Amino acid sequence: MPKVNIHHIKGKQLLIIDNRELAMMKPTSFLINTARGGPVNRGPLMKALDEGKLRGAAIDVFEQEPPQDRILIEHPKILVTPHIGGFTEEARYRMGMAAADQVAYALRGEKPPYQVNNPQNPRYEKFYTLPP
Repeated sequence: MPKVNIHHIKGKQLLIIDNRELAMMKPTSFLINTARGGPVNRGPLMKALDEGKLRGAAIDVFEQEPPQDRILIEHPKILVTPHIGGFTEEARYRMGMAAADQVAYALRGEKPPYQVNNPQNPRYEKFYTLPP
């Protein structure tokens, strides 16, 4: 099953999926967008789906959230998720392990690698200094 995944280019908002790109896809293809709402031109996507030139689409993001109309949400060939496409069981496990690792660093008196607050600022001292 051919598929196209869309990924965001940091700092740029590009239209990268339009008539031309959709025409290159096989009728058995799926378009998956978990990046940003803007890169996919909605009109040509709907037309390709309606004409059977694309098997389906999975959309996790919209240009406006929530979307102003329900056209994409109600389309029978589109799977819509509420901006949670990357929130898989594996991702939750890794986030939990990363958080536990950060706590372990702090308990050993070491600076956690992903510490968000600035240890140079005295007002954050209570967050990174543990009592003996």
